[in-house]
Amino acid sequence: MKQTSTRFILLTCLLLCAYACGKRPYPKSLIVADSLASARPDSAIALLNTLKESMKAESEATRMYYRLLCIKANDKAYIRHTSDSLILPVLHYYTEKKDEHHLPEAYYYAGRVYRDLEDAPLALDYFQKAIDALPDNKGYRLKSKIYSQMGTLFLYQKTYDEALKILKEARKCNIALKDSASMVFNLRDIANGYRCLDQNDSSLYYLRKAYYIAKVLRNYDLMAMVQSQMASLYIELEKYDLARKFLQPSLDSLDIPSRSGIFSMASKLYHKTGSIDSAIYYYTELLKCGTIYAKQTACKGLAEIAIMHNNPQEALLHLRQYQQCTDSIYQITNIETIRRLHTLYNYQLREKENNRLKTANERKQNLIIYIISIGILIIALLFAYLQRYKRKKTAA
Repeated sequence: MKQTSTRFILLTCLLLCAYACGKRPYPKSLIVADSLASARPDSAIALLNTLKESMKAESEATRMYYRLLCIKANDKAYIRHTSDSLILPVLHYYTEKKDEHHLPEAYYYAGRVYRDLEDAPLALDYFQKAIDALPDNKGYRLKSKIYSQMGTLFLYQKTYDEALKILKEARKCNIALKDSASMVFNLRDIANGYRCLDQNDSSLYYLRKAYYIAKVLRNYDLMAMVQSQMASLYIELEKYDLARKFLQPSLDSLDIPSRSGIFSMASKLYHKTGSIDSAIYYYTELLKCGTIYAKQTACKGLAEIAIMHNNPQEALLHLRQYQQCTDSIYQITNIETIRRLHTLYNYQLREKENNRLKTANERKQNLIIYIISIGILIIALLFAYLQRYKRKKTAA
């Protein structure tokens, strides 16, 4: 009877300890918001907004999870991050707790935040921390996104060899996931990397692989995207018949975000092949919907056509517009250059401070080890002295 009672008490204590140490489950509404964030981010944002007030009464763990979901939902909805004030407390919390589940995702979204803030070095640093925080043979979905983000940043920084290495890691993740749609984007990005290195045969090889997968999936949007990339490459190689063949599907199924790029290719193709009316049409459309870079190209092309048609007044008008675009681009370039230099300077300051803190911590640890060692030595000597004193006293 006594043994049964003892077992019952021990079991009760174990259960109480497990309950006390166990993690409290998150509210169901947050789990729903998390599941909505990837597929329907707008709905996730709306749900999270309704929960804002109720979060004040929740535990710190729940509040931090809520903050992470807000960042995630905004990111998925392509809402640009304008500050790191929301992500920093989340990072601090999950780092302190050594939360293996949420920390890699927190690092990833920190990278996304700093990418939007145009701090590429810090973004890459957090992306790498996210990779390091993930198990070697797990987390392929998040790893794929991280490697893709890192590869794109390396492409922007014109470090093409590093970009290709990273983008191929993303592809390995998607092969493990059997995610064919993501593989199409990986192959497109790899092709762009080879194109930047003037390795056009390799670029075309990867674009063809991407097109084949998109065709097998019967995903016509993906097919059109890859075909537009192939058309751009063929224009560069002056293979205009092939360029026209691959560009047409993109013109037939045009979406608003792609208009500037597709119209730029079309205007260039038709101008080079002597289809002047078509070239004028697409140049004119670019003046309405193109980026500042596309508008600059359009003004130059229209000026060249006006000169060819012996129309000096129209040529002068387009040349003035071209100069205005060039001035705007020059200002943007200067601002971006200053921002990059400022970012690099801040990054160097952070690295210097991190190194200083690391050195200080190492010194502190060494001092602690030294003090402990001295303490142990003193205790050992004291113990030896007491033993010797005890033996002498016994012998006397």
